[in-house]
Amino acid sequence: MKTIKMLFVALAAVLALTAISATAVSAHTWKQKGTVLKAAVKFHSTQELRFSEKTGLEIECAVVEEGTVGPGAAGEITSVKAKECHSIRGCEASHSIEVEAYSGLPWKTELVTLYEGLRNQITTTGAKWKIHCTLSGTSWTNYCEATPNMAIDNAKTSAEEVYDGEAPAGNCINGPGGNFNTKGGGVLEGLANEPFQAE
Repeated sequence: MKTIKMLFVALAAVLALTAISATAVSAHTWKQKGTVLKAAVKFHSTQELRFSEKTGLEIECAVVEEGTVGPGAAGEITSVKAKECHSIRGCEASHSIEVEAYSGLPWKTELVTLYEGLRNQITTTGAKWKIHCTLSGTSWTNYCEATPNMAIDNAKTSAEEVYDGEAPAGNCINGPGGNFNTKGGGVLEGLANEPFQAE
């Protein structure tokens, strides 16, 4: 009987911890004008991003991202378009450089606490970038895992996604594992440039 009681106590503790964890996750939310979003609201963001590989390639692009935030902590990236890409090192500047979201769109996201801070986590499996340029006179293409989460900074007029290097590096098809990194960021705004906040 004593053993059964102990098992019930242990089970109750596990369930309590599970409830606390679920509450912690759902406690995050997107807001606009101080009000919690009860439905998905469209956003756009122009981000200055730098993509790099340990193999020696480094590219900088202006990336236009579109999607929705809300309800609550949920979000979705529906469109990612890179433009004005130029080579920092590796790719030949005299040839076109292309970067695009390759697979998994739309990418589902969720506000979470990671690395002791608020971050926007990509929850879609298989989110990847496709990179194409010319290396040493040869056309070259690689497919690399998207950074799994971005820091959220509310210091500006609207919430900003920041690729700060805290998230683990991604793997690429061509090259050693854990070799793909993204740095940079940009603010998320409504279609009429209304600001968002995240907490």
